[in-house]
This record gives sequence, structure tokens and C-alpha cells, in this order.
Amino acid sequence: MMMMMLLNLFLLFDASSGLVFRELHRSTLTVRSAKSSDAAMHSTYQKLADRALSNLADNKQYWIGIAGGPGSGKSTVAERVVHYLENAGIKSVAIPMDGYHFSKAILCELDPPNASTFMPRRGAPFTFDGPAFVRDLRLAKKRQSFSFPTYSRELSDPIPNGVQLEPHHQIILVEGNYLFLESIQKLKSLPYSERQEAKRWIGLLELFDDRWFIIPQGGLEEQRRRLIERHLVTWTDAKTIAWEASTPREGATKRTDFNDLRNAQLVDYTKDAAHLVVYTTNS
Repeated sequence: MMMMMLLNLFLLFDASSGLVFRELHRSTLTVRSAKSSDAAMHSTYQKLADRALSNLADNKQYWIGIAGGPGSGKSTVAERVVHYLENAGIKSVAIPMDGYHFSKAILCELDPPNASTFMPRRGAPFTFDGPAFVRDLRLAKKRQSFSFPTYSRELSDPIPNGVQLEPHHQIILVEGNYLFLESIQKLKSLPYSERQEAKRWIGLLELFDDRWFIIPQGGLEEQRRRLIERHLVTWTDAKTIAWEASTPREGATKRTDFNDLRNAQLVDYTKDAAHLVVYTTNS
């Protein structure tokens, strides 16, 4: 009986790879590995690439949405899967949602005079141009070509024309925090404001042929650690002062706890919209 139950689950687990794949609607089984080497994850990325390849149809672009909270590893997964697909001769591209951050100038217009409320929450869904993101993805899927913005952490602003989608691309991986946000608009356990915000993202789910959700081993604590370290890479003395901290690490920690963890907790509610959940190892 137990063997039959396991056979009925869509579960791919490679102890050497450190990742788990599971169909969320078929299983609640969770398995994790302590393996953390990127080299050991070869078979995992290969499985993800194989999954995409198995669903690829002739003369049709295949769109995959990769969601997960900040610091979950979704950008790395997208980049590595593109690498494996390209090595297999499949033209692919990763499109980041981060290019749709409102610029600092626009945030100041929305929250005059200096975005004192919006800037500390930058990265929250309301600091993105969600409707423009939905509109552009729809247009891109229809045309099979588009020029997308990317985001510069050094400039802390979006940059136009950072990624090009072209007709020869066969598999398109779109990655971002809020790809599945529309799925929570009727979740009454959430505040009304968050359910209303989810409505700005309506239309994304239907664009993706497959939907993956990325969760790091260690959950929010691991995301918190990664985010603090990420902030420190581009941290400045001005930011330390702004966050009323005595050291850069204290400032980065304050920013992470005040903003990023709240965003990660919200994103976690959207994982039920995924077809596949991927657990990544610590890095």
C-alpha cells in the first residue's frame, strides 16, 4: 500500500542534488537534503531542464513562471536552467520581474516629497509597476519578441532594454517574487490591503504553461541570512544613518527585518498556485 501511495506522488528527489520537486496538488510530502555544493546540484538543474523540454511543443514558445520570496534562489535557478537548456541546443532566456521596480523618481511622485514611506518598503508589491509587467508579458507572448527592463542593484533603479526576448527563443523563464500574487486575492486571513494589491497582478497566472515555486532549505531564516549578506554588498554609510544603525550589518539586518521578511511571508502564501515546488540547499 505504501509503495502504491508513493508511486501516485509526483516526487523527484536526488540525495546528491539537494533539491526536491513535488507536485503541490498531489502531495504534501517534504524532503530536504543538507547538501550545499552547487556542483552537487547538476542533476537537479538537469531534471528541471528535462521537465521543460518534455513539455516543449514544435513552433511554440513555452513559458515558465518561477516565483519565490526574496533570497529564495529563484534567479539562480532560472539562470542555471537556461544554461542547461542552451547546452542542449534549446534557445532560452530568463526574464526578471525586478526590472519593473518603480524608479526612485516615480516613488517620490507617488509618495511626495521624498518617498519617505515607500522607500523603506521598496521591494513590497506596491513598489512595482505590476500592471505594466502583466501588460508587457501579454504583449511579449503574443509577439514572441520584446525588450524588457532589468534592475541594477548598484544604481537601485531599473534599466531599460536589459533583456531581449526574440522569436527564436523556445523556452522562456520569468522569475520574480509576485508572479502568483493574484492567487491570494480571496484569502480572507490576509489584510484587506494585501488582497486588494493582489488584484493589480491579475492575468499573470494564465500566461505560464508551468509554474515553479522556490523555497530554500531553512525557510525564512535562511532567506534572512542571504538577504542581509546581499544588502551588505552595496551598503553605504548613508544607509547606515538612514536606518539609525551603528554598523552596516545592523543596518542591513534592520532593513531585512522591517521589509524583506514581510515580503517573503506574503509570497509564501502564493505557493499553492505552483505546479512544482523546488527546495534549494543553503548557499
